[in-house]
Amino acid sequence: MKIRIIGDIRTGNLQPSLTGNPIVDDALIKNFCNKLQSECCNNNILLEIVIDHQFNGDPQDDIIIIDQNIFKLFNDKDFSDKVIPIDRNDLLWGNTDNSLSKLNQLNYCLLQKAE
Repeated sequence: MKIRIIGDIRTGNLQPSLTGNPIVDDALIKNFCNKLQSECCNNNILLEIVIDHQFNGDPQDDIIIIDQNIFKLFNDKDFSDKVIPIDRNDLLWGNTDNSLSKLNQLNYCLLQKAE
């Protein structure tokens, strides 16, 4: 299982973007991922974090952290509880607090199900 970060989509009919500039989007999303990876390690959430520019609405078995504006575009999908919509500003400013809080809650729930 991985944590996939969705801040923009570059394939398919829907191609929402974080800023409109793919180079800037990459840098901002990468910054967010680096901060989140560091915080996850500090909180014993040991999952790989990857950027996904080709998200098609299928979360598979991964945890998805997604820009809430993009999440709204998939309103007809029945997402699992492992999809975490976050404020676009969190991605822009590298604020991982909300994501980390939700990941800690999800991690606790997954551990409870495993027991």
